[in-house]
Amino acid sequence: MSWSGNQNLEYSKLKNWYGKAEPKTQIEILKEIALNGFQTAPMIINKFGKSVTTIHTMLGKLKNRNPALIQFVKTRQSEKNKVLQNLYSLTEDGIRILVSGHYENNQEPYLSEEEFKIFLEKYEKDYLKQSKDKVEKSWKKPNFKQRDLKQLYVKSNPQIFEKYEQMPKIQKRLEEISNLEKDVTDKLFDIHVSETKNAKKRKNRLRALLNEDRQNTEMVHKYMSILKD
Repeated sequence: MSWSGNQNLEYSKLKNWYGKAEPKTQIEILKEIALNGFQTAPMIINKFGKSVTTIHTMLGKLKNRNPALIQFVKTRQSEKNKVLQNLYSLTEDGIRILVSGHYENNQEPYLSEEEFKIFLEKYEKDYLKQSKDKVEKSWKKPNFKQRDLKQLYVKSNPQIFEKYEQMPKIQKRLEEISNLEKDVTDKLFDIHVSETKNAKKRKNRLRALLNEDRQNTEMVHKYMSILKD
């Protein structure tokens, strides 16, 4: 993978990036920037409903960590009072932590599969396609490619990797379901209207099972599509 960033922040040490107490507010701020684009302090304050002091303290910790997890991108003018406000983005290390990290209490990833898909789209627009003349000179563009992020997310979530490896089997199962549905239609569903009540129940049950199987398989297929090149 083409990672640069802080090479001392090894994958095996990511879970200890914050020390003892899990900084939930800082994690949620990272997610807010990842999923909704560059943010100012007032935007984050409105989102979380916390005090100005708390948010500025959290932003300061994220920005001044070693390595830093957020960085100053550019200023923008407030619509209300025309005051210039700082916009913040994630740093490369901030992205690495967000994509690979897990919550302490339930070991769920910081980004769900759907959130990760949203972030990939945002990353392309906000980072990969960001014009140099529209950001501060000090802003460092992350070196991740989308493929790098996908690989990091899979490596950090083995259960997703297992499903990814099952993609050929999932696709084959979808084909089998389609063929089975056709076979059932040909052999059972066109029976004369005078069929018995029990026969109708059995066929309706079979229909329901096939439909449930298809929905479950298609759901896994949908999630796995975010990992395809």
